Amino acid sequence: MPRLELKGVHKRFGGAMVLDGVSFSVDAGRVLGVIGPNGSGKTTMINVLNGVHRPTKGEVLLEGTRIDGRSPHSLLRLGIGRTFQNPRVFQSLTLLDNLLMVTEGMGRDGGGIDRALGLLELVGLAGHAGTLASEVSGGQKKLVEFARALMTSPRLVLMDEPFAGIHPEIKAVLMARIRASCDESGITYLVVSHEVSELVDLSDELLCLAEGRVLASGDPRQVSSQPEVIEAYLGQPLASNPAVAG
Repeated sequence: MPRLELKGVHKRFGGAMVLDGVSFSVDAGRVLGVIGPNGSGKTTMINVLNGVHRPTKGEVLLEGTRIDGRSPHSLLRLGIGRTFQNPRVFQSLTLLDNLLMVTEGMGRDGGGIDRALGLLELVGLAGHAGTLASEVSGGQKKLVEFARALMTSPRLVLMDEPFAGIHPEIKAVLMARIRASCDESGITYLVVSHEVSELVDLSDELLCLAEGRVLASGDPRQVSSQPEVIEAYLGQPLASNPAVAG
C-alpha cells in the first residue's frame, strides 16, 4: 500500500483550475521530487496535502485512509509534517524551544528535550540550542524547521523549496539528513524545488507538473530529459538551465 496516494485531485479558485486531475502515489521511505514551471500548481498541491486547502474534487489517501479536507493540526497528528519556502520559525524563541513548541503531550519532560537536542545535533545545531532563532542565518532556520518537522516522528514530510537561497554546505547537510531519515526511519518526503540538479540526485522518483496536470513521472533522470519536460522549462536541458538549476 502506498504511503501517499492522490486520485484525480482538482482544485479550483473561482474560475481558475489550479490542479486538474492530479494522480500519483509514493511508497514509504521514498523521496518524490516535484518540479514544474511557476504557476504549475506545486504549492497548491502541498497546501491540499497539508490541509490548508480542501480539494474541489478527488481523494488524498495516507496509507489507505482518506485525509482530504482535514485540518493541518489533524494531519500533523496523523504524521504529516511540513517545511516552507520561507522558514516559519518563532524568532523570539531559542532553537530548542522552537522544536519543543510542536510536541503537544511531550511538553518539557526529559524525553522531549532529549529528542529535540538529538535532532539539533543531527543537523549540526546542537551548539546553538540556546540561541534565539532571530540570531541564526536563513539556512540555519531551514535546518531548524526541518528538525522541528521530525519532532513528531512523521510518516510524510512536505517540503516547499528547501534548498532555495542557502549555503551549499547547509544544502548538503539537509540533503544527507533527508536521505538518511528515509533509509533509517522509513519517512516519505515530497520535495518541491526549482533546484533540479539537486532534486534529481536526491529523489527516488520525479514528477513534473504543468498547468495543474502531471506532465511526466518516474525515474528522475529519465523524466528530466523528456522533451515535453524540457520544453516546460523554456527549451533548455534542465541541468544547464540557470533559471531552473538555481
